Formats: sequence, C-alpha cells, structure tokens
Amino acid sequence: MLLWELAFQKIPYLRMEISEIQKHVLNGEREKIKFVNSQNSHGVEKEYGNIIKAAWQSDPSLRPELSYLFNDLENLSSTFTSEDSNGGLKSKKNEIEIASVDLRPGTPEVGIEQIISPMMKLEDGITAHKNGEREKAYDCFVKHAEINNKVAKYWLGYYYLEGYIVEKSLKKAIELFKESADRGVPDAQLRYAFALSEISPRKFNVNEFVRYLTMAANNENHAAQYNLGDLYYNGKLGIPKNEEKGLSYLKLAAIKGQPKARAMLDKLKINHFV
Repeated sequence: MLLWELAFQKIPYLRMEISEIQKHVLNGEREKIKFVNSQNSHGVEKEYGNIIKAAWQSDPSLRPELSYLFNDLENLSSTFTSEDSNGGLKSKKNEIEIASVDLRPGTPEVGIEQIISPMMKLEDGITAHKNGEREKAYDCFVKHAEINNKVAKYWLGYYYLEGYIVEKSLKKAIELFKESADRGVPDAQLRYAFALSEISPRKFNVNEFVRYLTMAANNENHAAQYNLGDLYYNGKLGIPKNEEKGLSYLKLAAIKGQPKARAMLDKLKINHFV
C-alpha cells in the first residue's frame, strides 16, 4: 500500500469506514492504479503497477519476498539517471517532462489515464490449470514469475516439464524447479528431485536427489514422505537400508492419507497410527 501512496500521493480508501475497507480488501479489491499517460515512460508505470499488485496478493505465501520487491524497484529505477542535485530526472535516452498535476484528495485527475489491467491472481491461474485452461494459466504463471513469485516459477517449470503451451524442456524445468525449491516450495523440491532422475544415469546425483526429496518430506509433502520412506525401508538407489527411518516417513504419509504409503504398510501388516 505504501508504494501506491508514494506513487499517487493520496490517502487510500479515504472515504471508506474501517469495516468497509476490511470487506473491500477481503473481497480481493484494492485501490485503482491509474497513471497519466506518457509516451516516454518506457513502460515504467506499468512495471511499477505490477510490483504493487504483486505485493497486494491476498494469500501471503503468493507474495514476492521483500528482497525481490526491492530488487525489482532498484532495477526499475535504473531506467533513469540523476540529472542534478535538485532531483531532476533524465531518461537514459530521452528527457522526460513531469506534468504538474494537483493530487490533493478529491481533486479530479488531469490528463489521459492509462489504466493498468488487473493481474490475475496466482490462485486463479492454478484453478484455470485444474480446469484445463492451460493457455490462461500459462499467461498467469509467466506474469507472476516475472515478478519472482516462487510458486509461479514452480508452475512454469511444470509446464516446461510436460510441454504444456511451451516446447518441452527438461533443462528449463529443472532450472525453474531448483530456484523454486531453494526458496522453500515443497512441490518444487519433490519435482526437482524426480526431474534429476530423468537425466542420463551417468549424470544422476543420488545425494542431490535424496537431499531435495528429504527437504520436501520435511516440509510435509506426502508424496515425498512416501517415496523417501520406500527408499530407506528397501535400501533403494544404493542408500543403506534403514527400516526404522523408512517406516517413520511411511507412517507420516499414511496418516495424511497417502494411498501408496497406506497400501505398503498394510502389506507389511504395520499399523500406521502406532
């Protein structure tokens, strides 16, 4: 919200009561983002607006990390260089004239307005994917990935893995999965581990596979818990057999309803609730 206030020099939700603001925000609504149109803007207003909207995500887990927002703002500001100590702005290529506009609360805005179309919420993009609307979902994932959303980068990696909308690329998928995995996304940690197993046997790194599978399992990914439990219980991939450790992961997965974990424990005649 602070970025919006700095841009427009206005008090947000000025004529609304607290209860109205709460209802407004909980419904996914925010202040409008409108800029005076400038031919020499180089898209700065649009990118700044996208940064604001990314920080406005209703689900905190979908918002970019603060460090990434700072990086985006710094990169955006590098479009311009300081002209003098009085704060005059100069474009790298063309001088920009800043129009004098009265921005007091309640004063009508002057000039041609450029209204930025709302960015689809990431959760809506995920819903679109589940409904088979892949092109719509892909566009959403790309936009959120551009502002360094870690969950969006996971989904974009999945589209490269499966060849949805884009040309299939295991290399690109692995890059996106790893970036997202290293930022703590459990599904990405699982996908990255198994994407590694699709590389040629000579390049497959078992330790890397187990490390990321463990990260996903410890972050309560049930599929990872089952696979890690199976790996330790049966001593697969050359990993020393450890039935106790394997059972602990299998039980964690089974308690959460993972069907393969339950089936394996039933076959072993082991109560997964004990």
